[in-house]
Amino acid sequence: MRIVFLLRHALYLRHFESVLRTLAARGHQITLVFTPFPRYVDYALRDSLIKDYPNIVEEPIAPRTGWWWPVSDGARTLRDFVRYLNPVFDNAPSLVARGGSRLPSAVRWLITLLPRKFVYPSLSTLLRIIERAIPPDQSVLSALRRWSPDLLIVSPMLDFTYGQTDYIKAARHLGIRTVLAVASWDNLTNKGVVQAVPDRVILWNAIQKHEAINLHNIEAERIRVTGAQLYDQWFDMAPSVDREAFCAKAGGLDPSKPIILYLCSSSFICGNEVSFVEEWLSDLRRSKQLSVAQANVIVRPHPTHSAQWEDVDFSIYDRAVIWPRNFGMPIDDERKHCYYNSIYHAGAVVGINTSGFIEAGILGKSTLTLATDHFKRTQEGTLHFHYLTEGGLLKVAHSFEEHAEQLSEALTNPAETQDRLKRFIASFVRPRGLKRPATEAFVEEVEAAHELKPQPWLTPAYAPFVRAAILPAAVFVRSKVLERINPGMPDGIERTTYKVEPSIAR
Repeated sequence: MRIVFLLRHALYLRHFESVLRTLAARGHQITLVFTPFPRYVDYALRDSLIKDYPNIVEEPIAPRTGWWWPVSDGARTLRDFVRYLNPVFDNAPSLVARGGSRLPSAVRWLITLLPRKFVYPSLSTLLRIIERAIPPDQSVLSALRRWSPDLLIVSPMLDFTYGQTDYIKAARHLGIRTVLAVASWDNLTNKGVVQAVPDRVILWNAIQKHEAINLHNIEAERIRVTGAQLYDQWFDMAPSVDREAFCAKAGGLDPSKPIILYLCSSSFICGNEVSFVEEWLSDLRRSKQLSVAQANVIVRPHPTHSAQWEDVDFSIYDRAVIWPRNFGMPIDDERKHCYYNSIYHAGAVVGINTSGFIEAGILGKSTLTLATDHFKRTQEGTLHFHYLTEGGLLKVAHSFEEHAEQLSEALTNPAETQDRLKRFIASFVRPRGLKRPATEAFVEEVEAAHELKPQPWLTPAYAPFVRAAILPAAVFVRSKVLERINPGMPDGIERTTYKVEPSIAR
């Protein structure tokens, strides 16, 4: 089978590495395609895949060149904001603010003046009609005809960019089977809406299935629950160094003392995490709980948000380190084992709102957080945070004293949480069975998708009338969207500066 994997950038490969390796080993022809990205991306994993498998290749993406794509993007931007008028987001102001951040303030203000019960369903319907009326982009159609895949898989398609949506739309128009692979646990609540529904949606668990149906209007029969293939490796790995060697490598920690690992969060969750961690660490050292006050502390910067830690010095605190600094995503064996060792040798894991809690839960480690006013909007003000707390993975404290007591219990009585953690991991990460890798289930669904009957994307008969009606507004929207384009660049490439890394030679 010829499969095109269309990903936002090369780091998304880490979400699907095991799937790609399995499919390639089974003889499928795989083409990797990446959409433009504004920052430097580590291409080590891409290079490794292409080197290891001659049937994995990379092709450049074809930019959108049709007249209507900026209008589509403008309507999709508005639709992404309208989704946050759903009452389910009433207590998620940060998500609502981010959803509307790309719209002119006057447009946001006008929409919020209108009755929500009218705006949410009515405007959503109107924007879906506009989407249906705009034809697929001819440049995208040409690219798909050239690649001639049996299956197009995209991810994440929900990140407030819309090139992947046009590829799904064009693929369905050509009768090519399409799959959305949901990359992470928060994608269906924290980002945009699925604007062109693919033939199949592959996601992690029953919670995400509920989100796909109720927040994205995806029919249940299109959805397959396979688990989180990203974490399969965590069930099979073992520590690469013993405790003494790990403590020495991490910066001279005391192997006789327990380790508290603090996992930092992304920039959206924690714009400035340094001041909070310094306050937390200071309180930790003054704690009445001796196991907590005397513990080793490792603060692990988030790989995409590490610049804030470059000049921070914790030398005034005994047995407290920031490690590793500027190490990047765990996409090769060295970095994977570094991350794994950190969690394996920890007695407890602390953070604000991070997927690292899930990895810690797989290893049977207690995960804890301190809910204060610092990050209330991106903890309790997000939907996915509650999945961890209500599911039993994460313990929440509302004062430092309560947090210290929970930490002490986790460090001195780790067995108490094991059953609860296993139940969460079984439902959230491996819903088809703790012993069955999610990769197997994912690959089965990909191979089964070859037998799908494609659902064609048909431009309706009313489309010319809709395009004529919106033409004056479309000219204005198109001009505004194109203001973001670099002079001389193709229309489908957003105005941005990014580094292009060539594939390694075979």
